Amino acid sequence: SLRWPWGASGIVQREAVRAGNWIGHRGPAAMERMAQYHEKDLVLVGGGHAHVGVLKMLAMRKKQNAWRPNRQTRVTLIAKETLTPYSGMLPGYVAGHYASEDCHIDLVPLARLAGATLIHAAATRVDPEAKTVHIARQVRGSESVEWSPPIAYDVLSINVGITPDTAAVPGAAEHTTTVKPIDRFVARFEQVLRGGEAKLRDSSIAIVGGGAGGTELCLALHHRLLSVEKIENVRFVLYTRGQVLSGQNAYGRRAVRETLRSRGIRLVEGARVLGVSRGSLRFENADGCTREEPFDHCLWCTNASPAPWLAESGLATDAKGFVLVDETLRSVSHPDVFAAGDCATVRDHPRPKAGVFAVRQGAPLMENLTSWLSSRDPGALRRHVPQSTYLSLLSTGDRYAIGLRGSWGFQGAWVWRLKDWIDTTWMAKYTSEVRDMLASMAGGEAGKGRADGRDLGRHGMFCAGCGSKVGPDILSSVLQLLRDSPYGHVAPPPEEADDAAVLEVGGACKAIAQSVDFFRSFVEDPFVFGAIAANHALSDIYAMGVSPRAALAVAVVPRGNADKVRDCLLHMLSGACITLAEADCELSGGHSAQGDEMALGFAVTGMVGGAVLKKANLMVGQKLILTKALGTGVLLAAEMRGMCRGEWMDGAIDSMRKLNRVGMEAALKHSATACTDVTGFGLAGHLREMVVASKVLVEIDLTSIPVLDGAMEMSNMGVESSLFEDNLKLSDAIQKDEGTSNKVFPLLFDPQTSGGLLFGVPSNKVESCLADLHSKGFGDATCIGTVTGKNFEKGGKQQKRPVRLVNKP
Repeated sequence: SLRWPWGASGIVQREAVRAGNWIGHRGPAAMERMAQYHEKDLVLVGGGHAHVGVLKMLAMRKKQNAWRPNRQTRVTLIAKETLTPYSGMLPGYVAGHYASEDCHIDLVPLARLAGATLIHAAATRVDPEAKTVHIARQVRGSESVEWSPPIAYDVLSINVGITPDTAAVPGAAEHTTTVKPIDRFVARFEQVLRGGEAKLRDSSIAIVGGGAGGTELCLALHHRLLSVEKIENVRFVLYTRGQVLSGQNAYGRRAVRETLRSRGIRLVEGARVLGVSRGSLRFENADGCTREEPFDHCLWCTNASPAPWLAESGLATDAKGFVLVDETLRSVSHPDVFAAGDCATVRDHPRPKAGVFAVRQGAPLMENLTSWLSSRDPGALRRHVPQSTYLSLLSTGDRYAIGLRGSWGFQGAWVWRLKDWIDTTWMAKYTSEVRDMLASMAGGEAGKGRADGRDLGRHGMFCAGCGSKVGPDILSSVLQLLRDSPYGHVAPPPEEADDAAVLEVGGACKAIAQSVDFFRSFVEDPFVFGAIAANHALSDIYAMGVSPRAALAVAVVPRGNADKVRDCLLHMLSGACITLAEADCELSGGHSAQGDEMALGFAVTGMVGGAVLKKANLMVGQKLILTKALGTGVLLAAEMRGMCRGEWMDGAIDSMRKLNRVGMEAALKHSATACTDVTGFGLAGHLREMVVASKVLVEIDLTSIPVLDGAMEMSNMGVESSLFEDNLKLSDAIQKDEGTSNKVFPLLFDPQTSGGLLFGVPSNKVESCLADLHSKGFGDATCIGTVTGKNFEKGGKQQKRPVRLVNKP
């Protein structure tokens, strides 16, 4: 259970800060801060088609300084997945015409462009009376979720996905693959393809649902498996309760029936599915007879149902549970709640659940959210009546399509090219255009001004997290000046210091280890930031082989009214307490203040129970173990410029949240004698501290260095942290040989936020140590090198370059 030390230390009492004190000074800087004062929260739940339109329009208006609520309104996007699929391109993806990234909108750069806080979580309930959204944050790589405080809103908009209704048919949920949510279907589809030809050859695939979605999917899958993958003897059956394409015109039904017949796909119309068991579909046909037919794979594409929590939240819904809204897309029961897309029904104008309506709702939704935030005048809201007829373009799998509108119909390869142009043009608005706008904001393209392309990261933006550290040269020179001053007692230089200070205290506890870390936020989600900041601060204690016991927090929250300040501080410290609880470390107190942006740090104390792990104790013959992959610095720099994919950022956050307690326990269990944590000075800098202090020579195999997904790609494009150039000066310990040409070389100087541990163990302990780490979730842990000898030349002078880089085959 979490312990909440809000009492005597006064953390929360002090955060309810004198909200108006700073307003008294009216200079230019103060006026700029006043413009950033946080008064309102607009919360968008779901990354659907309407909401991506809202985010893009929000970005454009902010760029033009034309968004009326301006900076006083904070925008938050709650999304279960950071990649949102465009349903119109799903059949083309399945058929093999598009790659996965072609038909997914990455919400990470889009949210950054819009200045929105992206919270990677699923909404579970809305409390309209308290005006909060309850969320569940899924723990990456598992089915478990972690607790998080609800998200407060002043105005709420809902645009979440729907799922095929499996509840009415016994066994459908357990024995079929639903097409929605699309992200789950895509993952399952890729898993089946990876299974290889052997699992699909001579198989039977059943598709239940003969609407536009099911028909397109059936034809696309047929094309992919038989024409692209060349898998033999795959049989397809399309089951539909009524006529195929019952919602379309007669031309469309005739065209689809002929296409299915020509492909050898069996169509069963009038089939009411009664139940599904493992490998078997039971249905009643048009004659009223019950039949049972086998299958190897079954896809479920029937009419969809909304998320149950919508009705459970007390919002007015229609008979099926979809949020009921008026012509302004505002809830008919709660005026501060809006809804759009498939999850909503316009009360006086119900329409089929189709992406075309959600796309067109983006503009009026943006207008009405802006208007309601500004004036709360119902008369100022814009009416939106969805069109009664619309153009349907149904792809048939093979770059051929059928077009339908009203009673008209047409088909051909040119129709597919039209559909492709419409889809790719729309997608470009939220992908390539977003990246271009962010690159322009960052000050130009990668490589401008330098022949080697390593320029982008150092201009226009300074990194946060551990990338915001003062460089090692500056730090060393300042500490040396202080040591030479008459004021006395200053710690030894960094090359002689350990990760934490060990203080003799006497008594039963002979010594304590203390360390402090603090940096400004590199993610907009205060909960995630708090969790990582706490994890980062604990690592110095773990690197000493000591268990942390208490932490004091120093928190800076953005200026705002009392409620907004309280919410931000609560989320930030809640994330921190999740991490501290996992570490059995108490948050004992701290200090808080308001400022321009979020920042958080901790002073951590651990009780020393035995010998500590020091940097200076590497032994000849030991193997060097690195517990986490490199690349957080370059990925965070890329994210600032909109170049980092959502899944890359998810991987980096997952790595930064892994507690180094596991690494410390493995190090102690397997006889480690020296350890450090890899953070702001990069692997090269922290390794340099160890080898200089230990007076040893080491050999590092660059081919064994683990790297986070996307980090190498971004590094090769010239993206780097603003601390990179300072860290590069630490290459004076590296021998200039063939290793410096390896593409991993720049990442040795990448500043790591909440990086892994680096420690030395006997060579006969390597396999068991790595097996231990891998079994506890540290799959990137690897042996990266060897301590090859003592570092002495004639006369006892230490060799200048003790690190040798090699590229082992």
